[in-house]
Amino acid sequence: MKVFASLLFLSCLVILAASDCPDTSGATRWSSLYSSLAAGAKVNIAAGSSVLLDVSTVVLDSVTISGTLFVEDTTLELKAGYVKVMNGGALIAGGSDCPITQKVTITLYGSSTNSGVNTIGTETDNGVTTQFGSKGLVVTTGGTIVMYGAVNGPTWTRISSSVEKGSSTLNLKEAVQWKAGDTVIITSTDYAQVYNYDKYSNFPESIGAEFPDQNEKKQIQSVSSDGMTIVLTTPLNFGHWGKDYQFAEVAVLDRNIVIQSDPGSEADNNYGGHIMMRKGKRIELSGIEVTRMGQKGVLARYPVHFHNMRFAFDIKPFIKDSSIHDNFQRCLVIHESHGVTVSNNVAFNTFGHCFFLEDGGEHGNVFDSNLGVYTQPTVAGTGQLIPSDDRPAIFWITNPNNTWTNNVAVGGHFGFWFGMPVKPRNLGKIYWDNDPFMFPRQLPLGLFDSNVAHSNFQNGVHIDDMETSNGETELADYRPMEGPYTDYYPYGVRPLEARFTRTLAYKNRDFGIWGKTGLHFDECVLQDNAKGFMVNGRTVLSNSLITGESDNVGNPVSIYGRPVESRSYPSRWGDINQDLQGHSSYDNGGPQFSVRNTFVNFVSTPDRKAGALVPIFHGPFMLYPRNQFGHELSFINANRVYINYGPADCEYGWNILDADGSVTGINGGAWIQSNETHFQRDGCNWKEEWNAYVCPLFAEGYIQFSLTSDSAPSAAGGAGTGYDIPKTGGRTIRSIVRPLGSDYYTGVKGQMQGASLSGFQYMHNLIARRSYSLEFYTDDGTPSYTPSSFTINMQSSSPGDWIIFALPYPSGTTFSGKQLNYPYGDLSEVDSVSKLTPTTFYYDSDTNHLYLLFVNNDVGAQVSDVFGYGVSDAGYYAPLQIQASCGGGCQPTLKGVPPIPTLPSALNAESYIADLQGCQSIVTPSSSNSGKAFFFFHPESFSGNRELHYKFFHDLKGTGLSISILDGAIGAEGKSLVTQSIATGTTASAGIWYLSRNQWEKLVAGNLYASIMDSDGKEVLRGQIQCSGSCSKPSKSAASLYDVCKPSYETLPVYTDNLISPISTSAWDTSSITVDPSYTADVLCGSSALRFGFQAKNNALLFSYWGSQKDLVLDSRFKSLEFFVKVAPGYGSIPLSVGCYTESGEQSMVNVKGDEIDNYVIDETVWSRVRISVSRLELDTFSGKLKNLIITYNRYPYVAGDVIIDEVRWITEEAQAITEQSDVSVATAGSPICSGRPSIVGAKDTNQNAQSSATFAVPFLLVPLIAVLFI
Repeated sequence: MKVFASLLFLSCLVILAASDCPDTSGATRWSSLYSSLAAGAKVNIAAGSSVLLDVSTVVLDSVTISGTLFVEDTTLELKAGYVKVMNGGALIAGGSDCPITQKVTITLYGSSTNSGVNTIGTETDNGVTTQFGSKGLVVTTGGTIVMYGAVNGPTWTRISSSVEKGSSTLNLKEAVQWKAGDTVIITSTDYAQVYNYDKYSNFPESIGAEFPDQNEKKQIQSVSSDGMTIVLTTPLNFGHWGKDYQFAEVAVLDRNIVIQSDPGSEADNNYGGHIMMRKGKRIELSGIEVTRMGQKGVLARYPVHFHNMRFAFDIKPFIKDSSIHDNFQRCLVIHESHGVTVSNNVAFNTFGHCFFLEDGGEHGNVFDSNLGVYTQPTVAGTGQLIPSDDRPAIFWITNPNNTWTNNVAVGGHFGFWFGMPVKPRNLGKIYWDNDPFMFPRQLPLGLFDSNVAHSNFQNGVHIDDMETSNGETELADYRPMEGPYTDYYPYGVRPLEARFTRTLAYKNRDFGIWGKTGLHFDECVLQDNAKGFMVNGRTVLSNSLITGESDNVGNPVSIYGRPVESRSYPSRWGDINQDLQGHSSYDNGGPQFSVRNTFVNFVSTPDRKAGALVPIFHGPFMLYPRNQFGHELSFINANRVYINYGPADCEYGWNILDADGSVTGINGGAWIQSNETHFQRDGCNWKEEWNAYVCPLFAEGYIQFSLTSDSAPSAAGGAGTGYDIPKTGGRTIRSIVRPLGSDYYTGVKGQMQGASLSGFQYMHNLIARRSYSLEFYTDDGTPSYTPSSFTINMQSSSPGDWIIFALPYPSGTTFSGKQLNYPYGDLSEVDSVSKLTPTTFYYDSDTNHLYLLFVNNDVGAQVSDVFGYGVSDAGYYAPLQIQASCGGGCQPTLKGVPPIPTLPSALNAESYIADLQGCQSIVTPSSSNSGKAFFFFHPESFSGNRELHYKFFHDLKGTGLSISILDGAIGAEGKSLVTQSIATGTTASAGIWYLSRNQWEKLVAGNLYASIMDSDGKEVLRGQIQCSGSCSKPSKSAASLYDVCKPSYETLPVYTDNLISPISTSAWDTSSITVDPSYTADVLCGSSALRFGFQAKNNALLFSYWGSQKDLVLDSRFKSLEFFVKVAPGYGSIPLSVGCYTESGEQSMVNVKGDEIDNYVIDETVWSRVRISVSRLELDTFSGKLKNLIITYNRYPYVAGDVIIDEVRWITEEAQAITEQSDVSVATAGSPICSGRPSIVGAKDTNQNAQSSATFAVPFLLVPLIAVLFI
């Protein structure tokens, strides 16, 4: 018979003494209240009443607690179908000052036939209903659960010395209070378990050549008096390492408070109990043991579950010093709860992910000093909750904005898996879907420090394969950005650094650390992994130790019946000849840095190659061309570099910069590059043990192009002359690239794009500032159709880089093209290569080739700042889309490689060079470092400016460096050039400067020098910039040849000495622009000038035609607008835009180009004449009368500045481009002025004809500023 019991007491709901020991003095003993309860009874402890559980119970149907149930410190067992704390009730067993010292057990009973039955009930809040299911210990909203079991600590420790197989004695790193009879686990220090591929074909992610799980579960026979040694009842089955950085963990599983399921749960479809806790008054679990829990295949039924507490920072819920072992589904789950602390727990042996953040909204939680050991995969059809459970992680992370410190992950597929969704899923979607600050893949990293991942099946730390909205996974990046994340800022406001510190990863079968984009790993130790480290994108690995093979040989077993090897190997298929890799370059994005790392024991054998620095082996795409793997690196018993050429493209497209020579031993650094992809240059030397070339630094540098067509090449019937295409390393070549005028070529295999992308992609690394042909072939070497539709891009390039591509098409082909990025214009056709621009194309009917020009048009110091290391990397996404109409197929007739064409004049450049030496500094001379700066000067450019393109290389250490170009002769103190500054001075910095006429004169005269300063502003390297070859001089200023105040041509004044009536000035925002029409401190003509200052963006100076004259009708005699301008002292140089606005609303706005400025730039050194044609202002096409003439600021990002202007007038003279220059002078770069370490040697190209090289830079388009510039 079922009995319903209810008691009412006047005692408080929860009475806890100041010492945090429960006050049970007013509680009624269970033994007196329920002495005659029958099995199956329902017990209800009513609100206001308190009961002290002091005896074991029969198997009850349920216990519901609206009052308080205390548990006495005595050996007892509470047996029930479920226990529910509700209506503000409390379940209290011990306190922090008086923990339970006897064995207290709660056993939950129930059958899997009830798995779909909600016997415990539901709870609804904020429109969300929670179902509690069956067979659970549940705490509803407002309830209290306080459980403190005495802990014979520590929860876990490590062995202090290695122990061999067959031993029973373990020496520990710290004293323990464990006792005889306790159960302990000893973690594997070898590679993870591999399931036999014949027996476990349903485990596709975990099979291979069988290898045993070496995590061991043992019982203690005795503990030494000092607690530093334990003796086991049975000997160890495996040896466990305890030396250097690798020490087996030992954890005790026994606790005095045990929450478990009935013994038949495993046989009953792994249907255990579950603990679910909502936000209550107190949620405190300490020193509990949770076993045989979790309901496999049933969502939300986990051993320990913090569920939908929302913001719990005020109550600080926690679980600590506890044991969660031998369970059926997960270990511990935090679901839409924030502010939970999980510390010093051990979790062992479960199914699916272990420590689990559920939907992606969970943040502000702390995981500290937890040990997770051994989780088994759950495949589809066997109770799998989400697809990734077939590759279970010890720590599954869906939100990075939490804390992980001092945790250990052993025996998962992954140790720590960052698998963040774009937006929170399921329940999290309800709360966060419209929140602009909750995008888990872009959130900042909370703290990830001093965590350990070893003996995992694949990667120790895995940051990839992230959740989609339906729970599947996709290849994805983690890009931490500052929010909000809106339509205007879809990727956040600015990048943030995600720094992972002091990670130890060893004996993982694949990577110690694998990740994607924008991450910094510092002070890591990576040992005995198949591959140490590979993270793509803007990444730094610094101050770390990477060991290929340590002294820990593991416990080798016979594989495929072979004799036992001398050590265990990471390959799950038993391949003992798998290459050993340290820091790998990934084939997607960069720059990637290796800084102050030490590589140990990467030794090649006749059968197994090893390399401390390697490309990703057999990746489908070529690698980012400017990674820097040489910053203060050290090597001990290590082959420094190795390239294993194989059947894919990536190994053939690998070049890294040894920034300081610490890899190659070359002062100032060098390039390390693969053997085929790059065209060899003078000074390159083959290094056999590296399978790579070492090449000197050079001016042009590398770029990467990408072409994507709809499909792989198909046969074209063998038209034209085919070529013998090699299959190096088994690689089938489907496209070849040739320098124009040369038969030398390199090959690309290409690859269908994966994930959500489509099309067949070719990527290739090339030397910049060259012209190339691109041809396509089938797998058997037959010439193929040229794609009729494709996108093509010059990516991973520096400011100033350019390339020309020539693609073969049959005669009669017509083309169309458009830009796929700003400004999204259509391409127009020109009639020669010499007339090409980045917005045109040319088809040569003589050679049957389509010509396209790509130019990186970013101006100034465009730098990817990678946590203090800057690499110039702009123009990364500027693709063109080309459509060819070939009339039945684009089957080219190959006529050989086209000759080197006559280039556009804007691509012609003059070379300068500077040897950078510490001894040249006149402040603190030193000779301990060296470097070289390469310059290309362009007297003409597409932008109309005089452009100086620079690349700096040096071997200086650290960050915080800055680069300057100063005015000064050899040995003289320099002066600022008051032009655009270079912000970042780390090696390989590149950019474009616009030079004034005066600066050009100083450049060619050898009176400019390059300077690098440290973070304290001290000059550490200096080098005079000198012409290398033929260099031209500018002619005299045109404005200097006549009296600008009394011109001979006719003028229509706007401002001369003062405003011409009825013209007035105004501003869009008078609070942020100052106008002084009677400025006298610096005057060109008459007694005054007009000074105005832009103190905020989105502003402009207006000359307005008002009064009796009303609007202006400009006579056709006036051809140009002319004015004279100078930047006020202290503001350097300022670019301007000019616009017009008519009475009928017609408007125009143009950026003032360099060839419209007599001084080429507007700066504070001289008055500069500006002339802009009426036609460029579009006034000759406007029908309305001129209402406003507008002058505004043209620089983004915005910097405040003041400008002085005089003699604003319409003139009858034409505004011709300023192109005149004087006779060419010939100069040769001189020798360094001091001795010391040798400077970097420049390199000449071979195997192709060197081409005149140059680039251009388009002025900044005033995208965010132009909103107020009505014309």
